[in-house]
Amino acid sequence: MRQTGEGEPPEQVLNEWEDSLLNIIGPTVCEDHNTCMESVIVVESQEHVENVENDHDYVVDEETERNDPVETEMSNSENLPPEISVQSKTQFLIYKYSRRILMGLIFCCIGDALLIWNQYFDLGMLAFIAGHIQYIRAFGFKPLQLPIGIALYSLSTMVVLYLLPGLHGVFVFGVPIYIFVIATMLWRAIARVQFFEDLWTWSKLCTCAGSILFALSDLLIGIDRFKHKIEYSQVLIMSTYYAAQVGIAVSVVDATPPSINSSEKPKKN
Repeated sequence: MRQTGEGEPPEQVLNEWEDSLLNIIGPTVCEDHNTCMESVIVVESQEHVENVENDHDYVVDEETERNDPVETEMSNSENLPPEISVQSKTQFLIYKYSRRILMGLIFCCIGDALLIWNQYFDLGMLAFIAGHIQYIRAFGFKPLQLPIGIALYSLSTMVVLYLLPGLHGVFVFGVPIYIFVIATMLWRAIARVQFFEDLWTWSKLCTCAGSILFALSDLLIGIDRFKHKIEYSQVLIMSTYYAAQVGIAVSVVDATPPSINSSEKPKKN
């Protein structure tokens, strides 16, 4: 290649080098020098933009992985198609339902352990109240079915008045509170079974039957402890109690959240 003279300006030398390079490459590769240079700049700009977008996606993915997987699924479902989004939300609600049923079973297990000793009967009753609250949260309040609630609360008031003369100490307040809590749980379990709207399932039916057996078992405990002794009380109480817990636990097998059932009715073709 030709050496640069001392009196030639640097810009002129660069132009000569570029012309020599174009002569070597040939006119078929790039006929217009300016067009060729602009195309190179555009390609480099596009590569830069793609690199920046990839880096941004990597940062977002890193932040997403640090979040709770269930919350991440719910947040990502907003940008998904409607069918996939509804499925994701349904899975999230089923997850919450199963978790609350599990918490209710754990609290009831603690209550069982405390009822072994008579001096811890009040603490055992408190543990069962916590378990029933978890069941109520799992069952939800949709559909409301207010007439069923009014009927059960009226029946609960009659039971409280029946047991009240035999109550003493902390049980004067604790037993009525417990009765109304379990009445609420029974109300929400029965309300989930919607025969006339074709929205019932066998698991919901088992939950309803289990809740009724649970209330029956507790009624037998109340009568046996605060009114008069019942023959074969232990067998009757434990058999109805464990059947009740099995019925409630089975509901997680094909659980469908109450909010989905009540708000999205199946369309008939």
